[in-house]
Amino acid sequence: REDVARVLAQALMITAILLLSILFLLFFSVGLAHFLNGFFEQPYAGYWIVAGIYGVPCIVFIIFRKNLSHKFEQYMTKLMKRKEK
Repeated sequence: REDVARVLAQALMITAILLLSILFLLFFSVGLAHFLNGFFEQPYAGYWIVAGIYGVPCIVFIIFRKNLSHKFEQYMTKLMKRKEK
């Protein structure tokens, strides 16, 4: 029971941190886009720039997803083996 409680507590903390991080990133992105709109004096330029900032890494991840997935799998396997010892 203690192990289950520990796992649930960790899962709740990770969920809360992820949710707050996503909210921060969302509001920061909108604020940055609004600032860039004023800087470039265009109503949509900032939003396109911010979309590009997110789009480029997304495209890179899509292109290299198999290689990244394989590296992540190896890393997780290594971590699991280390915890078993």
